[in-house]
Amino acid sequence: MLESLSTLFSASSWHWSPYAIPALGSTMICALTAVYVFPHRRSPGARRFLWVVAAAFMWVALQAVGAFLVGEEHKILASKFQYLFIASCPPLLLLFALDFNGHLRSRRRWVPWVLLIEPIVVVAFAWTNESHGLIWKEFGSSVDLPLPVISFGPVFTFMHVPYAYAMVLASCGIGVLAFLRTPGWWRQGALVAAAPLVVLAFNALYLSDANPIGGLDPTPIGIAIAAAIIAVAVFRYKAFDLVPIAQSNIIDAIDSAVISLDSQQRIVDTNRVAREIFSEELTSAHGGLLSAALPADVVLAYEQLRDQHGTLESTVVEVGDRSFEGRLQKLGSPTAHVTGNNFILRDVTERLRTEQALQEAQQKLAAANLELKQLASTDSLTGLENRRSVREQLRRELGRADRSDTELGLLMIDIDHFKKVNDAHGHNAGDRVLQAVAHTISASVRTGDVCARWGGEEFVVLAPAVSHAGLMELAGRLKDAVEGLQLQVGEITVKPTISIGAAVSSEAAEAKLVRGPGSASLEVDVLVGIADQRLYRAKDEGRNRAVGD
Repeated sequence: MLESLSTLFSASSWHWSPYAIPALGSTMICALTAVYVFPHRRSPGARRFLWVVAAAFMWVALQAVGAFLVGEEHKILASKFQYLFIASCPPLLLLFALDFNGHLRSRRRWVPWVLLIEPIVVVAFAWTNESHGLIWKEFGSSVDLPLPVISFGPVFTFMHVPYAYAMVLASCGIGVLAFLRTPGWWRQGALVAAAPLVVLAFNALYLSDANPIGGLDPTPIGIAIAAAIIAVAVFRYKAFDLVPIAQSNIIDAIDSAVISLDSQQRIVDTNRVAREIFSEELTSAHGGLLSAALPADVVLAYEQLRDQHGTLESTVVEVGDRSFEGRLQKLGSPTAHVTGNNFILRDVTERLRTEQALQEAQQKLAAANLELKQLASTDSLTGLENRRSVREQLRRELGRADRSDTELGLLMIDIDHFKKVNDAHGHNAGDRVLQAVAHTISASVRTGDVCARWGGEEFVVLAPAVSHAGLMELAGRLKDAVEGLQLQVGEITVKPTISIGAAVSSEAAEAKLVRGPGSASLEVDVLVGIADQRLYRAKDEGRNRAVGD
């Protein structure tokens, strides 16, 4: 073996033979077929088809090498290398047919390995044939032709030949069934069915006594021709495409854009609206990838719908100044296992504009209602809650205090000698005093306490969850804070003070309040009345003080 390899590249081991011309021609056909198919390598099954073409190329190339070589040892060595591809071509053809029709799912990854067991065994026997003669019993030369005359052994005759024929016939059957079940594709079906039969015809000619050129194996020539036929059927007539399935779902008259795509995101077909939206150049993109033909936003919308199919029903995508609602419609053939999608884009620009205008109107109305509510519940001069609002809050807080068994405190506050400020310095000065006192009270209460202007120069403070002692402490803090104010009004300084009447909710209950319908409003009046009486006592006792009992 090593000696044969060492002398293989010497000039004396080679000579020109016209009998290599058929093999060289087949080699050229395989090469051109590969070049023709390679741009379509992303198509379903195309990669496995290229493996078939590559194996056929090596088979015929080695046959040409065998015709050029001198010496039986060299021819045997070339034949052993040739068996790598003689044995692998039939199962590769079947794998292509299976993949071509979608039968190789992820759960069937074991299928290629099972199909390659027999080729591995045959190659092993071929490389060790000298010790057993099971592949060929004799390997001689013809007297008239520089071609080997082979007498085949039992492994080749009874194992490899039936296995190879079964692989080729199965490939033929799978192709025929797939296309016969897809109406309108009889021409492609006929071509795909005929291609494997060409291989069988050439091989049967070689194995029979009818071979016109003894020793010349025309099988790889048949494989080269078959590969070219399949390439034309698959790519010239787009046998892989979903056109027969998609066409029935595409109606040019509908007002939505429809783009049909196969499982590899290749554009199969488009309707009139799609071409109007994305220009007529979209027609020339048929067979190309979606990502190369459409804007990135449209491609992203398609991928989101595809990846989240079943959970994301639709999505909106912008194309120029128009908005489109994208949806997916699954395409599939239950017989040929071909799958893809119709990507449907419906123009929803006007609908979205109407919805946006309605939403903006609703937002404006809500803002106006909120503003009206604030105006209705807020004192415009001080910014505090007004009397109407605080009475409602007082009613709610009394109910909450009763349910939680806590005290609600109420402070009634009056600015001392306020009328003198108005009479002496005018209403503008009085307004400044009201604003300053309101701000001071609001800044001095606890978080959660409610401040409100009751009317005129009177204010109230609601203090939830407070004890009587805590309420009096709060009242003292407010009194001291206001007493510390110094307001410059014109050329004089005004130092306001306040008088406070304090009451807690339990005192309203002690006033023998009757429970029943309308009792909440009555309790409010009782509590306000108690605090108001104590306010007047504070004024009578000298002002600038808080009275709580």
